[in-house]
Amino acid sequence: TPLPQLEALKQNTEVGAGGIELISHTGLSWQQHYETTDGLGAYYNPLSPQVQQAVVDVISELSERYRHHDAFRGVAIQLSGRGYATLPGLSWGLDDQTVDQFQADTGAQVPGSGEQRFIERARNLMGPNVSQWKQWRNGQITQLYSQTAAELQSIRSDLQLVLTTEEVFEGERQRQRLRESLSDPAQLGEILTEHGLDLAELQEIEGITVLNPYQQVSSTELHQQALDIHQNFAAEQGELVAAGANSGAMVTTVPQQLRLRSFDAKSPYGAERS
Repeated sequence: TPLPQLEALKQNTEVGAGGIELISHTGLSWQQHYETTDGLGAYYNPLSPQVQQAVVDVISELSERYRHHDAFRGVAIQLSGRGYATLPGLSWGLDDQTVDQFQADTGAQVPGSGEQRFIERARNLMGPNVSQWKQWRNGQITQLYSQTAAELQSIRSDLQLVLTTEEVFEGERQRQRLRESLSDPAQLGEILTEHGLDLAELQEIEGITVLNPYQQVSSTELHQQALDIHQNFAAEQGELVAAGANSGAMVTTVPQQLRLRSFDAKSPYGAERS
């Protein structure tokens, strides 16, 4: 969901300026590359301190409003591959501010200048500096959720930040890596580090509960059944979230979508937009 505080900042800056939007190797933002789906999209750059503070502010406002209700026990954030709670892939976050901060924090040197700086940065950060790049990004996302959990517990000590993972592989790049993992021995937890998520580290933070994703296989398509079974097996083996005090399970049944052509034909917006 777009955040008014960040939308106001975006309107007053050029695309990519300020580090608020996710920028790729092309120098374009995520929204310039893709359209949103059901209102979901990587609207913002979660590596940006401004974006992180805006997320914490929203959680804080919500928690302050409901802190006196006994039924209120915490806030859940969906780590969706279609949103901005994770990162779309290693080639995102290449704006000037984010790369400058990465260099300042790690001491790494990232070449690139002028209009070609984004592609030059991508070659470096997906090549010689890829390990540092992944580690730094994971640390920044972990810091975001650690700060969010601390804010919750400062409002009421029993409040929990729950991180749900049922859509963690829903992004374009995530789905591609999930398909590749059917024949590639890479663990799914390791794949998620390409998207800023170290679930094992998040699980160790006080006040955070990470849910293990299980998919009820409902698709009639064999390739989707294979992906669901593969993901469930990885969850059972603890590849994503290890069993422990700060973990849980979330079982999701994905509905099959059917279209009624006669119903779509009656739509005032046209069948193709129904």
